Amino acid sequence: MVEKIRSQIGTAGLIVAAVALVVALTGGAIAATGGGAGVSKKKKVIITSLSQISSGVQKQLKGNAGPQGIPGPQGPAGANGKDGANGAPGAPGAPGADGETGFTEVLPPGETETGAWAVRFSPTDAEFEPAAATTALSFSIPLPGALEIEQVHPVSAAAVENEEVPVECTVAGVEGSAANPLAQPGHLCVYSGPSSPGVPSPALIRDPGTGQPGAGPTGAFIFVGPGAIGQSAFGSFAVTAPAP
Repeated sequence: MVEKIRSQIGTAGLIVAAVALVVALTGGAIAATGGGAGVSKKKKVIITSLSQISSGVQKQLKGNAGPQGIPGPQGPAGANGKDGANGAPGAPGAPGADGETGFTEVLPPGETETGAWAVRFSPTDAEFEPAAATTALSFSIPLPGALEIEQVHPVSAAAVENEEVPVECTVAGVEGSAANPLAQPGHLCVYSGPSSPGVPSPALIRDPGTGQPGAGPTGAFIFVGPGAIGQSAFGSFAVTAPAP
């Protein structure tokens, strides 16, 4: 029945009607006074909240909960905050240690440098008949000093093949060769390659500064022969600065 009334007057009208009904039911009372005629007075009751109405009436007044509303769309993203200020620069780092540079003035003690040589035979004077050739061994890094004739060693391909390499041209038990030139400290070893005709003798390895047998700080020149005219000879060398 309540639902029928609510559908006709609405929820707000139903609440007003319920309040009026309660007021009418509790409207007035007659108070007696001693020995005189009774005077009727109406006691006004003001309903200020639903808590003053019985629970049964409240249940009648309250409607069923409506369905949950559809969630609203997500709001737009907020603007980016202001960029913070740059921090203070860090303190400079400590200076690094000086790097090592390659040796360029003279070959350090015990260090080795290697190179290659090649010649082509042509007719010369009678001393080198039928043909001889001259070439230079240039040391890209100068030695601390010149080498004497006892410190220069020609090594033929046959000596390498027969394992007859001088001890001065053997390092840590390994014999030097044209393919792997080696030399002990303070010595120059000149290797002839396979099939190269002739090898220079120590006397024919000369200091370019003095012309004497041996080698100068910047290199040496060698006489190779004899060989057939038009034939070539080639090889390599190793020189090691004297030990300290």
